[in-house]
Amino acid sequence: MEQITDLRIRRTHRLLADALIALMQEKAFEKITVIEICAQAMVHRATFYKYFEDKYQLLDYCVHEIGTRFIENAGKKSAGADCRECFLNMARGILTEFEAHKDTYITILKRDAGYYLTHKMQDMVNYELTVQFERICDEDGNIGIPPHALAHFYSGACINIMYWWVDNGLSVEEVMKYMENILNL
Repeated sequence: MEQITDLRIRRTHRLLADALIALMQEKAFEKITVIEICAQAMVHRATFYKYFEDKYQLLDYCVHEIGTRFIENAGKKSAGADCRECFLNMARGILTEFEAHKDTYITILKRDAGYYLTHKMQDMVNYELTVQFERICDEDGNIGIPPHALAHFYSGACINIMYWWVDNGLSVEEVMKYMENILNL
């Protein structure tokens, strides 16, 4: 019975998150009400409050889910022989995930929640890169830069290139080629 309950809860969370994203395509987050989210999701308001304190907690859930998908996709590809390869694999994974759900992510990035999403994603990317860079340092010895500092540098580049990519409408392969060229400078 626990498995069924868990599936129901996950389904309810997904319905509410999808409703919020759909509403954010129409208007600013600040103007969206819990009643509108519930109507869009076809979920009773009491059910909403059973799982979330307010719409901000739902937004946090949405951003966490998005960030988790980015990292899961990128993390599978981020292992590399060196820091450069590790970063390029992480960036490709993030851009590939972004491209698969582009409309949703653009909606969030272009609305009030964009800063929150990018900040949370940068923290997650930074963590994953730090883990990878520490592994590389353990295998190859000291690279002359603290892994955490290097991860901050690369995670910032990763998030900012994503914004640039959205604004310029390029393919993932074009962006990756530019990134490789930049790293070769």
